[in-house]
Amino acid sequence: DDLKSLKFMTKCIMETLRLWVIVPNGTFREIEFDDYIKGPSGENVKIPKGTLCQITNYCRHRDPKLWGEDVDVFNPDRDWKDNEIW
Repeated sequence: DDLKSLKFMTKCIMETLRLWVIVPNGTFREIEFDDYIKGPSGENVKIPKGTLCQITNYCRHRDPKLWGEDVDVFNPDRDWKDNEIW
């Protein structure tokens, strides 16, 4: 409960973990239903149910489409949502 009352400190910790991830290779997930993604040439590629995919944290946390042009800047004042922090 004390950590929740230290809002700026919590944001600093979250921003530190975003920039310097503990598990850079990410986690694996199993696809729950057949789906399609865009291939390199724009074609639809089927991803069958049960396929294991890896979500790489380092790439996701350094993506300017998700975090803005200042993606490589330490900025604890980012617009964190409550469910992203807790």
